[in-house]
Amino acid sequence: MTQMCTPDYGVYYVNAQSDLDTIAAECTTVNGSIVLGNNYTGSFSLPNVQNITHRIQADYRPYFPAPTSMDLSDLEFLGDSLSLSYLSTLANLSAPKLKTVGSDIWLGYVQTVNLRSLEEADQIYMCGNITR
Repeated sequence: MTQMCTPDYGVYYVNAQSDLDTIAAECTTVNGSIVLGNNYTGSFSLPNVQNITHRIQADYRPYFPAPTSMDLSDLEFLGDSLSLSYLSTLANLSAPKLKTVGSDIWLGYVQTVNLRSLEEADQIYMCGNITR
């Protein structure tokens, strides 16, 4: 069953995995953005969500979030950008079903990236010691 969720003011601010668990339990489509709060640490896992109409980004003020991995196992469509620059703790990014990104992908420091189904993005910016 498809369930669209629209966050207040168009943004889900996530500060812990428990915030993502709530979104994953209730939504297959997020009508808005997901922003990692600057106190986010540990793994980031968002199963079941197939579509996000806007972006996924990190909040960089006043300091950077510290996710260690990001697993977007069911995501197929992202309407805007995937902006994860300057996250020195992010070792792995996996979005194996992601086909379309409506704008840019910004990745810094990520060591392992799985975007095997990606067909469309405006631009991809990557820096760091990427192994695959």
